[in-house]
Amino acid sequence: MKKLLSVIIATGVLYSLTASAGSSSISKVLGLGDGAKKNGVAVVDMREIIKQAPQIEALKKQMGIQFDDKRKKLEKQRADVKKAEERFDREKHVMEVNKKKTMKTALDKQKKDLHDAEVAFQHDFFGARNKGLTEIFKSVTAIVEELAKKHHLKLVLDHGAVVYADKDINITEQVVKRLKKSTNKTKS
Repeated sequence: MKKLLSVIIATGVLYSLTASAGSSSISKVLGLGDGAKKNGVAVVDMREIIKQAPQIEALKKQMGIQFDDKRKKLEKQRADVKKAEERFDREKHVMEVNKKKTMKTALDKQKKDLHDAEVAFQHDFFGARNKGLTEIFKSVTAIVEELAKKHHLKLVLDHGAVVYADKDINITEQVVKRLKKSTNKTKS
């Protein structure tokens, strides 16, 4: 999970939004300073949002429930292949040629079946995870757009894509609050 999140964050989420000028309410509502008021620019820290988003924890739980049995089955299959390999390695020197060949063929089939099962599991797992993350990022984007339009921001950048940003233009906390609020609404 961390690898995918790192890749997503590393790509730098850039939101370029155009809205009408005039941002007198920005500093009052968001606590943004003169820089944001004058320029209509803000930043969000996607890493922090991902750390705090309750939707991420819900996705982890859902993925655990959905894939735990399949994961356990794969672990058992791996253990079975390992035992078969160890047995073959132990006995191959004293086996008849035909039995050795038969056992090697069976072992190769077990390995192939394991590989195919692992590939299928990864495909299903990453597909489900990506679908869930896409929905979460849609929610984040919608919240950022809503805040930007409401407070006449012209540009919202991912903090990871910016070398320096003053704290007074960071709207991460407001985005996280809205995400938590939206989670509470769906639970009710």
